[in-house]
Amino acid sequence: IYNRKSFNFKKVYWEGLNKALNSVKWDNLIGNDESETAWKKFKIVLSSLIDKFIPTVVVKDNNHPPWYDDETFKMHKKKTRLRQKYKDSESTADYERYSECRKQFRILINDKMRS
Repeated sequence: IYNRKSFNFKKVYWEGLNKALNSVKWDNLIGNDESETAWKKFKIVLSSLIDKFIPTVVVKDNNHPPWYDDETFKMHKKKTRLRQKYKDSESTADYERYSECRKQFRILINDKMRS
């Protein structure tokens, strides 16, 4: 069983979040900072407000690990379709398409597991 936290956007306190975002003195906070420094400050403020106004829920998935998201699912489905097409036709071109998709799927999985 894989558990992960996810934001519950159905229960966001939008009014409070909007007021808090409007009350931030962005000119004073960011001022004349370099873009990298300004970006880091912006992310810190935004993250703290998100944590304050957007509740989280624990999502349980018995079948897939947390990194197995919609993008991964779609790529797996595409790979499976291409494999079946190759098995039916035994065409070299179909095998090349399947092989390339399989390679991209492995790269995607590795990237997702690392992040």
